[in-house]
Amino acid sequence: MKRTVVVALALCLLSSAALAGDGRHAGQWIARAGVGGVFPDSDNLTVPGIGTIEADEAYALTLTGAYMITDSVSVELLASSFWTHDVNLKGVGQIGEVKQLPPTLSLQWHTPAIGRLHPYLGVGVNWTIFFDEETQGPIAGTKLSVGNSVGIAAQVAADYDINDKWLLNADLRWINIESDVKLDGLKLGTATIDPWVFSVNVGYKF
Repeated sequence: MKRTVVVALALCLLSSAALAGDGRHAGQWIARAGVGGVFPDSDNLTVPGIGTIEADEAYALTLTGAYMITDSVSVELLASSFWTHDVNLKGVGQIGEVKQLPPTLSLQWHTPAIGRLHPYLGVGVNWTIFFDEETQGPIAGTKLSVGNSVGIAAQVAADYDINDKWLLNADLRWINIESDVKLDGLKLGTATIDPWVFSVNVGYKF
């Protein structure tokens, strides 16, 4: 279902790129900063004989920079401070913690404006980098390793122009993240994380 949404957004971008959006201009830069939350899919990894492992939600500061290639098409890079996720074993509790950074490069299509509201769609590539894995509880003292992930990302967002320069922004993304998980070098399996990412931001056009 999620991949169907990604494909639909991609087709929308490709079929509509020739249409001009209102209020955005070729050569314009848009910087946005705010606060975001990452909400992973549940039951990320089931390990026979151990149980089901899942990551909790996390929150961080977000920063994006977008460049308008045409009046309706832009390219955007997402960056952030690091996100810290608790790692839980279902029925047991927290067994570890992991940090991650999710740089994402997206191609965006800006639909015609609705008054001061400027909706847009995006599809792109995400590279999630995991680091500082720690263990605790029943597996304290072991070495947890979560592999980096490269996957597709889809986005639905909108700007609301406060004036000619400043704007408010709401951004919803789905990101395909699948990472190999190892404990003391032994592969436990591939965790399907596939989170929804929501952020609210303040932006500036220049």
